[in-house]
Amino acid sequence: MKVSIVVPGRFHAFNLAYELQKHKVLHCMVTSYPYFEVKKYGIKKEFVKSIISKEIIQRIYLKLFKTYPPFAFINRWFGYWAAYKLPMDSDIYVLWSGVSLWSIKRIRKNNPNAKIIIERGSSHIEKQDELLKMIYGKQIISKHVLNIELKEYALADYISVPSIFAKNSFLEKGFKEEKILLNNYGVDLSDFYEINDTKSKNENDKLIVGYAGTISARKNVNGIIDSVKELVDEGYKIQLNIVGTIDLSTFDTKLLNHSFINYQNKIPQKELVIFYNNIDVFIQNSIEEGLSMVILQAMACGKPIIATENSGAADFIDDGKEGFIIPILNNSILKEKIKYFYENKDAIVKFGERAAIKVTNGFTWEEYGKRAIALYNSIIKNE
Repeated sequence: MKVSIVVPGRFHAFNLAYELQKHKVLHCMVTSYPYFEVKKYGIKKEFVKSIISKEIIQRIYLKLFKTYPPFAFINRWFGYWAAYKLPMDSDIYVLWSGVSLWSIKRIRKNNPNAKIIIERGSSHIEKQDELLKMIYGKQIISKHVLNIELKEYALADYISVPSIFAKNSFLEKGFKEEKILLNNYGVDLSDFYEINDTKSKNENDKLIVGYAGTISARKNVNGIIDSVKELVDEGYKIQLNIVGTIDLSTFDTKLLNHSFINYQNKIPQKELVIFYNNIDVFIQNSIEEGLSMVILQAMACGKPIIATENSGAADFIDDGKEGFIIPILNNSILKEKIKYFYENKDAIVKFGERAAIKVTNGFTWEEYGKRAIALYNSIIKNE
C-alpha cells in the first residue's frame, strides 16, 4: 500500500505522515512548508515535496495588509500546483479539504482505481457556515470556497473526520455513514506531560482556569471572560490565564484588560506544557470545530476539562469523570462548572488523573496512526 498526502501547511498531517513512514506506507507528502520545518517531525526528505510560494505569498500579504489573503485565492494557488507535484501511482490519497479539487481531477484521470479520502478537520462546511453566520451575523465562508469543498466531498470516495460531532454534521447533510471515516486525533506525550512541582497549592486558594488557542468569536473566548468576571464579582478568587493570537476582526482586545486575566501572546508549542501545568482547569468554549487538540494536550498534563459539545471533546471525555461537556453559548452552565471546581478542589486532582490516563490509552499520535492504517487497509480490501 502506498499513501500520499496533500496539506496546505502542517495541521496534523505531519503526525500522520510520520506514522505512515514508520509503517513503510508513506509515498509522498505535498505541503507548503519548506523541508527544514518538515524534518523536525522526523519525516525523510525523499517523501516531501514543498510548494513554499504559498507561504511566501501569505506572509507578504499579511505583512502588507495585516490580514491573511482570501482563501479563494491562496487555496486555488496551492491546490493547482499540488496537483502536479503528486505522484500518480499511489493507492490511497489523503487530501486536505478546500485545496484538493484539482488533485482529485488529475488522480481520477491518471489513476482511476486509487481511493481518495478528503481530510476534513471541522464539521461539514455547510454546518460550519451556518454556525459562523450565527456567531458573526454575516457570511464568513466565501461561496467560492464553499462550492469548491462541496465538489470535493462529492468526488471523493471517503471523508475523514476527527470526532462524532464532525461525523454527525455530514450525516445531517445526507451522507451515507459508510463514506465517513472517524479517527480521533492524538497528542505527543513527549511534549505534554505532568510536571510534579507545579502541584503545590495555589496562593490564596485561588482557582486558575486557562485557555490556549486563537482568541476569537468562533472560540467564544468572550463567554469565558464574561463567566469568570461574574464569578469574580460574586467574590470568587479566580484567575484566567490565556495564551494565543488575537483575531482582531472578531475580538475586542480591551476585554483582556481585566485584573483577573493573565494574557500571553502565542508561545512556542514546547512551552505550552508549562502553561498547562500552571493552571487548575482547562476550558474550551468553542462554538464549532472538528476536534480541539489543545484539549488532549491539557489532559496529558493532568488537567480537568470543561468543553462544549461542538469541540469534539465528548469523544474522549465522560461527563463528570475527566471533565464536563457543556452546551455552546451557555454562560450559566459554564459558570456552574467553574464554580464546581472552585468548591471541590480535591476533584481537580481526581479529574486530572483520569484525564491523563484516558489520553495515554488510545489518544496518542501512534494510536492515531495505527487506526489510520487499519482504515486504509480496509479500504484497499473493500471491507
